[in-house]
Amino acid sequence: MQNINQNIQIEVIEHLGIISSICQNLKLTERVDARLNQNHPSQIVTPGQIVSALILNGLGFSNHRVYLVSEFFRNKPVEKLIGSGIKAEHLNDDAIGDCLDDIYEYGATKLFSEIALEIVMEKQLLGKVSHGDGTSFKVEGEYNGSGEGVKITYGYSKDHRPDLKQIMLSLVMTSRGNIPYWVEAHDGNSSEKKTFTEMIKEIEQYKNQFKSVDEMTYVFDSALYSASNLLSIKNVNWISRVPETINSARELLELSDNLISWSKEQEGYKICEYGSKYAGINQRWVLVYSQEAYEKEEATLFKKVQKDLEVAEKCVSKLEKRNYESVSEVENILKDKNQVLKYHNIKIGSSELKGKNKYNVCLKIEENNLSIQRELNKKGRFIVASNVLNDFSDWDLLYEYKEQQKPEMGFRFLKDPWYLNKRIFLKKDTRIVALSMIMATLLLVYNYGQHFMRERLKQNNETLPNQVKKEIKNPTLRWICQAMSDTILVKQDLGNGNVAFSNTLNPFKIRIIKIFGEFALKIYGISEIIDTDFDLHTSGT
Repeated sequence: MQNINQNIQIEVIEHLGIISSICQNLKLTERVDARLNQNHPSQIVTPGQIVSALILNGLGFSNHRVYLVSEFFRNKPVEKLIGSGIKAEHLNDDAIGDCLDDIYEYGATKLFSEIALEIVMEKQLLGKVSHGDGTSFKVEGEYNGSGEGVKITYGYSKDHRPDLKQIMLSLVMTSRGNIPYWVEAHDGNSSEKKTFTEMIKEIEQYKNQFKSVDEMTYVFDSALYSASNLLSIKNVNWISRVPETINSARELLELSDNLISWSKEQEGYKICEYGSKYAGINQRWVLVYSQEAYEKEEATLFKKVQKDLEVAEKCVSKLEKRNYESVSEVENILKDKNQVLKYHNIKIGSSELKGKNKYNVCLKIEENNLSIQRELNKKGRFIVASNVLNDFSDWDLLYEYKEQQKPEMGFRFLKDPWYLNKRIFLKKDTRIVALSMIMATLLLVYNYGQHFMRERLKQNNETLPNQVKKEIKNPTLRWICQAMSDTILVKQDLGNGNVAFSNTLNPFKIRIIKIFGEFALKIYGISEIIDTDFDLHTSGT
């Protein structure tokens, strides 16, 4: 809050009122407070209010570290955003630390899943298909280990930085709305091949207490697909990609095109179904061909073939300059060289005796057409497998697997430094585990808010202008937040107990606020009668 004189106060609210309204719509503060310890006499704020503050900070485009939350709210209308009587100084390091400790004590996965499953069931977003994935997050600090939480170690970094310490994070999301409802933090060197199946079993066990929840089909990438994994979840429905390392899969991928009964092409894809009993489990394998992927992979293959040829030519140039005691000596050398070459073979074209036991050879290079053709056959192809034999068509299986990009997009969102600071550092490794709950909640609030906005536009047959002022039905929440920039609230004391309020809202911003409903209208101090004062269908910032 900024005082430009004794009678006027200015508060920067920008898009934070939108984010706060989403949190209120989801009853986030109440759900957290119903579960977490509030026995901290020195703290004025509740754990739920701290969680909401961390979400607002994370979605504030501030790139602030967690311990700078109080500074972030210094010039914000904290009472409107967080709760009555709350000030920026109440959102201090001690309050945040106590909250993170409470989250860990309760169980980060337990807390998030209880809250998120309540939300997706109330909002009817759970559905029958879930998408799961995992990734690594870099952390800073020594973290020598307290014997609690996860092990923060060097691992198999997906950011190609094996020199940095990390934790692994797994998420499971709804198909509708892309709402995360399960999160787990794992040791930095853990393998997804083990964590995915354990996570699925935990979700199934937890879901059993909800009688109204339908049978779920889980979609994961090829890390799920192994004989031991499939046997451990044999009573669970799944969809996955088959790794090329499996012999029967490799044979199918290399099959000549004229031996495959492809379906009619749809949107650049062709498919063909095969039966499989891999690991003794009845399942469908759907061989998929993508024209777009084929064109990219074909170009990459020919680059590899050309590079292989260059290696062969250098080898020939060196070998032809030497003399040999016998032709068999050359043949033995070529045997080793040809094992290195993948797409070519070097052969003896002719030999000439240059003296006693001195042979000179002329070599030739031949393309390994069989190897090249096998590789070419595989291009643009992959196999989607499922133990669901009837409920999904082959095209449905492909569609659901392609939707696997949604959790991947969620992770890219969380790694964007504009949301969570790229450099994660907390005093305790247990608080890093608790932070996983905050990260998942941040994604939940963002994705639900975007889904809510798009559904409201659809219901009202409305559009909003994008960055180039083209009216669209599916704007991103990030763009809408950016459109709310430079929004401030001004409070002026007129004396004698009279107060005047004003703001920097324009018709376009008011259109946005109205989409998010009563909570947003109240936060920005707008009444529904604003319709009589503005043409709310006038676009433009």
